[in-house]
Amino acid sequence: MERFEDVETGWLRAAARSSWDEAVLYARTAAGFARHPRRFLDEWRQGARPAQNPLGFMATTLALTAALQVARQSLPGATDSPHVGSPLWNGLLESVGPYAHYLVMGVISHAVLRLCRARGLLLGSVAATLYSGGVALLGIAALLFLAALAFPTLRRSGSVPHSDVRALAAAIVVFAISYAAFLGLLLAALARIHRAPGRAAIAVTVAILATALFFGMVNPPGKYGLHPSLRVQRNERGRIAAGLDLTLS
Repeated sequence: MERFEDVETGWLRAAARSSWDEAVLYARTAAGFARHPRRFLDEWRQGARPAQNPLGFMATTLALTAALQVARQSLPGATDSPHVGSPLWNGLLESVGPYAHYLVMGVISHAVLRLCRARGLLLGSVAATLYSGGVALLGIAALLFLAALAFPTLRRSGSVPHSDVRALAAAIVVFAISYAAFLGLLLAALARIHRAPGRAAIAVTVAILATALFFGMVNPPGKYGLHPSLRVQRNERGRIAAGLDLTLS
């Protein structure tokens, strides 16, 4: 009888302990990968480093970034948001776009590496992308929250108005730092997984250009963070011209 009572009264304590363990594991995974992505992947692949599953890491990152966005939009002086529905759900949707963008870049990079006869596995490249993207997105959410403390314009969802030059500049800096961090982490991770640093650099460059061309020519709806957009079209003289822009969506 005592055993059943222990189970009945101890489930909350067990849940709290499990949640704490997962939070610590997430923090160690993010910090370990951000500091030493090559060493992290070597130890992770050998089973020598406890780490959160890549999909679990992605899910936790999406939840954290959505929560940070809600906290940012709840700061005093925040303007009304044009979006409808749950703020947490809207924040989750805004985080999915950049993650999808990063994941596509990782898959394209893997395809190029395979064409260059690298031997890393697809799931390894996807795991590297999920870890790299998770660290970058968490950085975006945290830095944007801190920036919103100084610039009330950043306390709402949606586009940053060009009329607030300082807030726009702060947002661009935040996204640029996070995008550069993602590219650096992805390059280091793919170089280690495929044992081909030079070919990994080529693959990531091709992925940047391919996604830039997609964004420039298709202009898909949604929010994808800071990304290059490449447009190829004919000019007034009938010649093919290319234009490269840096887009913040």
